[in-house]
Amino acid sequence: MRSRQASRRRSPDRRRSGQGRARRAGSDPIVLRLIGSPLPLGFFTVAIDNVLVSTLQWGLLPVADRRAVALIVFPAFIVQAIAGLFALSARDSIAGTLMLSFATTWLIDALVFFVNPPGAAAALGVFYVVFAVFISFMLAARYSSVS
Repeated sequence: MRSRQASRRRSPDRRRSGQGRARRAGSDPIVLRLIGSPLPLGFFTVAIDNVLVSTLQWGLLPVADRRAVALIVFPAFIVQAIAGLFALSARDSIAGTLMLSFATTWLIDALVFFVNPPGAAAALGVFYVVFAVFISFMLAARYSSVS
């Protein structure tokens, strides 16, 4: 019993000496957010709505169904935006930017299909070309940041 008390007296107090602390002076603590990845939900939305919009644009659905397609695509905008916001909150900036960019395309598709303004086909064509260039830059940025 006496040797145990003596060894306690000889050992320095870890709290006073600074040993055992996880942080160094001047460093910020690391905070992890415990949320799952929203990417499967986002990519599921992309896949389903791409098929739907493509069937309309290829003529497999009649042109009279444009408003119905718009009403189906609009909730995809909301789901995609939520997935993008969750990706940003999980500190995945590239995934968040991509998901929110796809959300923008769904909003534009829904509005154009619902309103059907004149010249919409040419405007959507230019928009999709610019969007493809943007996605290419994001892909290049993703792979350049990994290596």
